[in-house]
Amino acid sequence: MKKIFKRTGKVILTTILIIFLLLLLLPVLFKGKIGEQVVKVANEHIEANLSFSGFSLSLIRNFPNLTFSLNDLVITGRDKFEGDTLAGLRSFRLVFDIGSVLSKEGYVVRSVVIDKPVVNAIALADGSVNWDIMKESDEAPVTGEAGEEGTQDGSSTLKARLESLELRNGRLTYRDKGSDISAVIDNVNLHLTGNMAESVTDMVLDVDMEGISFLMDGTSYLKEAVARGLFDLSADLEQMKFALNENSLSLNELMLTMSGTVAMDGDKVMTDIQFGTGETGFRDILSMVPAFYLSGFEDMQADGTLILNGTASGVYSGADSLYPDISVGIMVNNGSVSYADLPGKISGIEMTFNAAMDGENTDLSVIDLENFSFDLEGNPFRMAFSLRTPVSDPGISGMAEGRINLASLAAAVPLGATALSGVIVSDMTFGGSYSMIEQERYEDFRAEGSITVSDISMQTEGMPPLSVSSGQLMFSPASASLENLKMDLGASDVALSGTLSNYLPWLLRGETIQGVMQMNSSLIDAGELLSYFPDDTTDMDEELVLPDRIIIPENIDFFFLSKIGKLIFPPLEATDVRGNIVVRDGMVSVLNTGLKAVGGTFEMNAVYDTRDTLNPVISGSLKASDISLLTTFETFNTVQKLAPVAEGMEGNITAGLEFRSILGKGLVPVVDSISGSGSFRSDEIALVSSPIFDKFSSLFKLDDSFSNRFRDLNLLFSVDNGRVFIEPFETSLKRRFHERECNRSC
Repeated sequence: MKKIFKRTGKVILTTILIIFLLLLLLPVLFKGKIGEQVVKVANEHIEANLSFSGFSLSLIRNFPNLTFSLNDLVITGRDKFEGDTLAGLRSFRLVFDIGSVLSKEGYVVRSVVIDKPVVNAIALADGSVNWDIMKESDEAPVTGEAGEEGTQDGSSTLKARLESLELRNGRLTYRDKGSDISAVIDNVNLHLTGNMAESVTDMVLDVDMEGISFLMDGTSYLKEAVARGLFDLSADLEQMKFALNENSLSLNELMLTMSGTVAMDGDKVMTDIQFGTGETGFRDILSMVPAFYLSGFEDMQADGTLILNGTASGVYSGADSLYPDISVGIMVNNGSVSYADLPGKISGIEMTFNAAMDGENTDLSVIDLENFSFDLEGNPFRMAFSLRTPVSDPGISGMAEGRINLASLAAAVPLGATALSGVIVSDMTFGGSYSMIEQERYEDFRAEGSITVSDISMQTEGMPPLSVSSGQLMFSPASASLENLKMDLGASDVALSGTLSNYLPWLLRGETIQGVMQMNSSLIDAGELLSYFPDDTTDMDEELVLPDRIIIPENIDFFFLSKIGKLIFPPLEATDVRGNIVVRDGMVSVLNTGLKAVGGTFEMNAVYDTRDTLNPVISGSLKASDISLLTTFETFNTVQKLAPVAEGMEGNITAGLEFRSILGKGLVPVVDSISGSGSFRSDEIALVSSPIFDKFSSLFKLDDSFSNRFRDLNLLFSVDNGRVFIEPFETSLKRRFHERECNRSC
C-alpha cells in the first residue's frame, strides 16, 4: 500500500511540475510569433509610425487562456503631422483562446483591456486630418468564417470572439484649426460586456467621462462637464439590428433616457429612437449653461420643473444625403433662480420651445421659441422667436418686451459689479422673409421698436466707473438710429447720436452697412482710462494676446464726426480736437482733423489701409503751426528718434510733413519703413544746450561775440527708410552786441 501511495505521489508531483513548466515555457515559445503578428498586422494597415517598449505573455493571469500585453505603445504621424502623437497607451492587453494559439486557423481574441489611452485628433485648415492613416487596398479579402478575414498565403489573422472590452482612464483631445474648435474629454472609462461571438446577444455598455470641455471661436460652451452613460442593447449581429432597452445618458445634472431601435443596411442606418428627461428639476438643465459656472453655480438655488423630449426617426445615408427626422421639445414651468447670499430672485420662469428638422427636405424644418418669460422683482420680461423655410427663403419673426431693473438684477444674480443701477426697457417686434430684403421690399419687413436706457450706473473693481444718463436705440426696416446717448466713463464724458442703414442686408447676407455717427465730448482722459489696464499681463489667469493689426471689414461704410474740448493722452494734452473719420473699402481715413497742442495748432489727414492684411499701411499729411520745439521734442518719442538734433533747442516752428509707413506690432510705425518729405520754418531757434553747437563753435573758433540763435530758418527735408535727409539751407548767425555798441549803431 505504501508503494502505491508513493508511486501515485510521484505521478502527481511530476504532472504538476510538467504543467508548471508548460505555463512558463509556452509563453516563451509563442512570444516571438505573436509579437511579430501584431507588428505585421499594424504595418500592413496603417501609414504611421508605431512603436512600443515591450510585450509579455502569460498563461497564469487568465488561465487557461493566453494573455498578451503590449506596453507603452505610441503611434505618431507622418508628413504634415511628423512628430505629432496620434495615439498612445500605457498597456494593451489581449486574452487569446489557448486552442486558437495552438492551431493554424488564426488567433481568437476573448477580451481586450486598454489602460490609459491617449488620442490627439488634429484637423488642419487645409482639411487634412492626422487620423487618416489606414492604407488603401484594391485587393478583396479572402474570408473563411463570416466576418473573419484571412490571406491566401496562409498568414494568421486575428479573430474577434469578444466577451469583454475595457478602456481605463483615457484622454481624448480634438483640435480643428480651420473651424477654431477644440475639445477635451478626460478620464474616460468604458466597459463593454456580452457574448459577441453569438449572432444574437445582449450587450451592456457602461461609459464614464469627466473633464469635458468644448471651445469654439473663443467661446466656452462646456467647461469640465461630466457625462455618464449606461446602455443595455439587444443585438442581432447577423441582421445588424439593435434594440435599446434601459438606456440613460447624463450630462452634468441633466439625465436623458433613450429607447427604440437602430438597424443597419449597407451604408444606411434606420433609426426609431425616443429620448427625454421625464419631469425633472429646472436646476438640472441650468447645470449645462457655462455662465452659471462662472457665477457660482454651486450656491445657486433653483426651483421649477423641466420636461425635455424628442425623437429621431428615419434613414441616415451619407451617400444619399438622407437624415432622420429629428424633433426636440423643451418646457419649463414655474422656474425660479436665487442665491443664498443675495436678497433678490428671478421667478416665474416659463419656456416653451420646439424644433423639428425634416431629414429629406430641410426646408421644412422649424425652430419655434413660443415663449420665454420671467419676472425680476416685479419687472416682467418676455421674448419669442420663430424660423421657417430656412433653406429657400428664411422667414423669421419675434418680439422682446419688458423692463429690466439692473439693481434688482444685481440683487438676484452675482454679476461681479460692486454697484449697479439703472433701467433698460425693450419693446421690439420683427418679422419677414429673406426675399423681402433681397428684393428691397423693406416696407414689407416688420422691424420696429426701441431699447431705452436711463440712469445706469455701474462700478466694477479694476474698471473706471460708468454712468449712462439716457439713450435710445430705435429700429425700423430701413434703419436703426441712436439718439441722445449720454455717458460718463471715469472723468471722461461722451454724447453719441447717429443712424445705421442697410443693416438688415448686412446681418442676413453680408452686404455693406452704412452709417453716420456724431460724438461730442468736453473731456476725454485717455491717461485715466489706460491706467485701469495692467502694464504686465503675465500675472493674469490667461495670457492676453494683443493683435498685431486691426483689419477693417470691406463691407462697412461709416462716417464718424467728433468734437472734443480737451484730450489728455499723457504726456500730450490737446484742446479743440475735431475730426472726421471715414471707414470705407477696408480703409480708415482721417480727414480735416485738427487740434491745439504744444503751443500751436495741428492739421492732419491720414489713411489706415488694411487691404493688404499682412502689412497694414498708414499714410497722410501733417501741418503744424507755431509749435514749441522744446515741448514737441519732450512730448513725442517719434521726434526724438527721427530728429535727435532737436534736443536742447528752443523756439517756435511751422512744419509740414507727408509720410507713409508700415505698421508693426501694437500698431506702432516700423521706423525703417517710414518715408516722406516736408518743410521746416522758424523765425528764430535758440540752442540752449547743444553738443552739436559746441563742436561747431570749436571747429570754426567762434568767440562769445557770436549768438547761439539761428534766424530765418527755411529748410526742406525728406525721410527715406526711417532716415532724415536735410537739403542745404541758409541761416543767419549774428554777433551779440553790447548795449553801448547798440546805442552807437542804432
